[in-house]
Amino acid sequence: MLELRLPFFAVILTTVGVCVLMILGASRLAPDADIVTYSSFDARDVNDIDIHVYDANRDVTLPLVDSSYWDYALVWSPDGRYAAFTSNREGNDEIYLIDAYGGTLRNLTRHLADDRQPTWSPDGRWLAFASSRAQRVNIFMMLVDTPEIVLQLTDEPLDFSWPAWSPNGDYILAVDGANSGAGLIRAINPVTRQIITVTDQANDWTAQWHPNGRTFVVANMIGRLDLVEWETLKRRTLINGMQTIGQPAWSPDGERLLFRAQQNSPALNIFSSTVTDPTPRLFIGGPEFHLLSPAWRP
Repeated sequence: MLELRLPFFAVILTTVGVCVLMILGASRLAPDADIVTYSSFDARDVNDIDIHVYDANRDVTLPLVDSSYWDYALVWSPDGRYAAFTSNREGNDEIYLIDAYGGTLRNLTRHLADDRQPTWSPDGRWLAFASSRAQRVNIFMMLVDTPEIVLQLTDEPLDFSWPAWSPNGDYILAVDGANSGAGLIRAINPVTRQIITVTDQANDWTAQWHPNGRTFVVANMIGRLDLVEWETLKRRTLINGMQTIGQPAWSPDGERLLFRAQQNSPALNIFSSTVTDPTPRLFIGGPEFHLLSPAWRP
């Protein structure tokens, strides 16, 4: 085992090809530290998607999960101690858990079906995810400490994907996938399993709640990023005309928004924006590697 020590991080290179970032305690980080994870791959090798961590204040990038498999869609637990992500390192898509302090890696799902795209409940006890274990792709939830406890939340003739749990825990947004992976955004009540439709445009494909829970942002396949009010479902456009825009992620304070898109580059990059000034600005990226699935560390 090789340990590389840097001023604010430790990276452990393990025999299973996982580089685990251990945050050395909140007090050791600068109070204004902006820690973002993202997935990346070279277009010449689409079978190798790795996860990296980026300290925006110091412009430092380190490997977090580095293997010869697909590792993507990482999301941090609400307390920042754990991260869940999707990987096909055991033959099919499974959901894995990293302990950011202890460096352990666990396969939570262990199922023959594909399980992917986890999202945390606000209390950190549950993970909701998309799974093909019920013929079509539906939304399930599992207890993190006892992952054998799995509840099926949807049973629809549609392929749901990209769930996103609301800050108050009342609803999980997911796209119904009726239009080749895009479709309408539905809101699923994890207790009653009631499903309501919250958008009316069939090209929506990813959505993410604002931390205040009063709005959510929706990415549309025609190159638009819209803000939707939860109470009224009124929708207004923040960004328009960016290719392959999607996978929005709010900063913990709700002031900034990251998303992946293409602009003046053959590759997908990560851009930033704000509600008050939605002009997209390059956050990290370049022409050689595609960058996906940004996520802020709490």
